[in-house]
Amino acid sequence: MERGMPLPLKRPTDRVSPQTCKICHSNMAFFGNVDFEKNCEDLALPTTNQTIPYYLCMECGFICTYFFDNWEKTDFIKNIYNEDYTIVDPDFSEKRPEKSRDLLISLFGKHLETIDILDYGGGNGQLADKMNSAGGRVTSYDHFYFDKKPCNKFDVITLFEVMEHVTDPSNLVNSVNSFLNDVGVVVLSTLLQPNDIASEGVSWWYLSPRNGHFSLYTSEALKRLWLPLGFGLLSVNDCLHLAVRGRPHFLSPFIFEALVY
Repeated sequence: MERGMPLPLKRPTDRVSPQTCKICHSNMAFFGNVDFEKNCEDLALPTTNQTIPYYLCMECGFICTYFFDNWEKTDFIKNIYNEDYTIVDPDFSEKRPEKSRDLLISLFGKHLETIDILDYGGGNGQLADKMNSAGGRVTSYDHFYFDKKPCNKFDVITLFEVMEHVTDPSNLVNSVNSFLNDVGVVVLSTLLQPNDIASEGVSWWYLSPRNGHFSLYTSEALKRLWLPLGFGLLSVNDCLHLAVRGRPHFLSPFIFEALVY
């Protein structure tokens, strides 16, 4: 990225947003401003002198910015997912795909050779490569890397650290749903807001536009996205979640007992 260059000014006004929540369509309140350079590694980066406003839904607690809603793919590639991206997300290339591989192996075990998995938002395809080397049947799709959508449907779809990167969560969930079999599971990771988000405000480390974190969720916001499409939802912890439809034979029966509908 060219240092100190202004970002594309294709966004709503920076004043308090009159727009409604992207998830439940309730009123949004101004939550705070941060510099575009704010990142998860807390690095002092060269400034672009651009302020990014974030807003809070008064109903479901969803936090987002509208700043990037009208950006084109080329804008994201130039300003966020560029050669400097791994500086603010050092786990992107190797560590995260390895951890994700280990998680999928622990979840599905012996079934990996018989179920079809789509790694949605799979970045450079490292997870798919590692899974296929371990005997899996994994396809990778990413708008910024492999912009050719799959033609078939899948038993499992992974969304590892994808949901925070989208400007339209409902569109993402509908797209994912279109690739899933009638009975299947979505394995997703996104860090939920802490209980003290009101006091942390925009200083919360995960609220970081330079990382591409535009959408930040509560458990209620996730429920409002997934439950209307016939999914049951289980938050294993604050970061890992399962959206399950039907009773996939390759899941532990204990999971079904813990689902919220």
